[in-house]
Amino acid sequence: MSRTQRQRSQSGQALVLLALLLVVLISMVALAIDIGLGFFYNSKAEHAAAAGALSGVVFMPNQFAPCCGGGDAVDRALTEAAHNGFPTGTPASVNGSYVATNSSTHATVTVSKTSSNQRLQVTVAQDEPTFFLAALGLTTMHVARTAIATYLAPIPLGQPGAQLGSSVSQLGAPSSNNYYFLRSEGWSTPRSEGDAYTPNPNGSSDVHSISENNGTEVSDSTLPIRGGYNYQVFLPQGGQIQIYNAAFAPDKNPAVTGSVHNYCENVGPPQAPQCNPNGTSSNYYLHEDDSSFSWGGGVGQFSAVRYTVFSVNNLFLHSSDTKLSQVTVLPIDASNWNKTSNQYLDVVHGGAVTQQYDSSGNPLNMGIYHSWIPVTTYSGVGDNAPGKPSLVQWNTGPLGGDLPPGIYRLRVDLLNYDGSLPPGAGTAHKAIAVRLRGPGGAACDTGANPCILSAWDDFALYTPVSGTNFTVPLFQLPPSYAGQTVDVDIYDPGDINANGGSATLSIIDASTNAVASAAGLKLYDLGTSRTDPPQNSPPCNLTSPVSNPPCQLSSSGNASFVANNHGTLYFNGQWVRVEIPIPATYNPTGSPSSWYWQLQYTTTAPVQATDTITVTVSLRGAPAHLVSS
Repeated sequence: MSRTQRQRSQSGQALVLLALLLVVLISMVALAIDIGLGFFYNSKAEHAAAAGALSGVVFMPNQFAPCCGGGDAVDRALTEAAHNGFPTGTPASVNGSYVATNSSTHATVTVSKTSSNQRLQVTVAQDEPTFFLAALGLTTMHVARTAIATYLAPIPLGQPGAQLGSSVSQLGAPSSNNYYFLRSEGWSTPRSEGDAYTPNPNGSSDVHSISENNGTEVSDSTLPIRGGYNYQVFLPQGGQIQIYNAAFAPDKNPAVTGSVHNYCENVGPPQAPQCNPNGTSSNYYLHEDDSSFSWGGGVGQFSAVRYTVFSVNNLFLHSSDTKLSQVTVLPIDASNWNKTSNQYLDVVHGGAVTQQYDSSGNPLNMGIYHSWIPVTTYSGVGDNAPGKPSLVQWNTGPLGGDLPPGIYRLRVDLLNYDGSLPPGAGTAHKAIAVRLRGPGGAACDTGANPCILSAWDDFALYTPVSGTNFTVPLFQLPPSYAGQTVDVDIYDPGDINANGGSATLSIIDASTNAVASAAGLKLYDLGTSRTDPPQNSPPCNLTSPVSNPPCQLSSSGNASFVANNHGTLYFNGQWVRVEIPIPATYNPTGSPSSWYWQLQYTTTAPVQATDTITVTVSLRGAPAHLVSS
């Protein structure tokens, strides 16, 4: 073979090799492009599944199935998947899940329950077109991604068990944490007396977390738009919601001869008196005639109380709550409570009501005073002066029997004396307690399936405690909150008689039983409105104990602050926020009843507490998060 022929042969081989190399390169580029498309399609499906799970999980477990024009887990998940590029049709039930498809795009979205009531699983699948691989007969690639989301339930406020607050005979008993009763104050009461929400806001933008004004509750002409105090009720076996001292009933009028505070429950012979063991010289009474209330101020200073019970489908969205009952209890003048007849004056209609008892000493009427009543069924028979309307007025109800098993919301509103909505002249300081009972009024199961009661988002309490230091349960924080940040907001702390000393408030960690301490813990003085974002007020000095009041923690990194120093109130009529990063290792031991964080008062002298405070505890950030995707 000649040299020229050899060169032509080699050139031909090179061309063949180059052609083969180009085929390989093009195939590799094609494969890379299709692999890239695969990553894109998978990422798109993953985002859609995650968005669907996060959007729908807050409707679990009671609103899983399609039910009400989009107000359920399945519809919300499908809507969010569609917003992220996977529109589908009407879902069908398949083995307990709901499956929706799109015949044009071959997309499938499957929404499923998991073993947990607080989780939702969403799977997004679709056959996506290939690019170069189609030439090899691979025209589509199957993409499927699954995401599971969960949520942190609202933080329960209050104390363990099936009761919030104390009856008058229970006040001050440390064994059962009965250091306070629940409180609401009238429209014309100064906010600086401790109730942040019920009185005239006087320039503050504060409204209840659950309220029409806040956009978290539907409009209701029978309720104030700024909201009321709400309580979450879980009755696993059904039963009753009971109210202690349902009527506003101040009981010591200096102008009435023999008028004294009532330290006892409303019982009669032959029952032995059920009175506070601390005696009549103590601070353990209901304090309904405190502070700005004046007996000479006229009927307008009294307040009616409205109790509304809703059934609850969703712990976060109250637009689907259903009103079951609503009763208004009108006020009384109870300054003659210790007389033998005509004990209660009807300040709205006029006339007097005489207390009656059965042969065992149980009240036959006027259970609305220093006694417990089932708030959805109490008829109010006999709670009236002769010829006058009843003090118990039903707008919806009463119900014919016990509540069935379920989740409920009790809302408590303080109104004008005649039951009309504020604004008004009321300066009442209303004291109540709430408890749950099982079917027929029996005690709730305390075993594996107990009744559960807590304040919802915010609550006001009064601590009529005599002595030195004391601690009250404030909120329950489950182990699932590890790694989160919690804001504890306290309004108007420190109104106590410390006999010239100082008073420090501390938040006690349930996992250590010591003052909460964490890197990054901060204190803010928010001023008169809780809605002011803390970034508008720099965090307080964390190192100076009391040198620069009011803006400091008592020691660096500890959830402890001075509220009263020799009569100087550092947060009078203002909110103080303690921002607490919960350690990732947080894991309180024992049963859920031992997961309660506490508020501790520490004084430098014997104290007589006269402190009404409003408390909110909230999670920083969204409650829903992904478990896997």
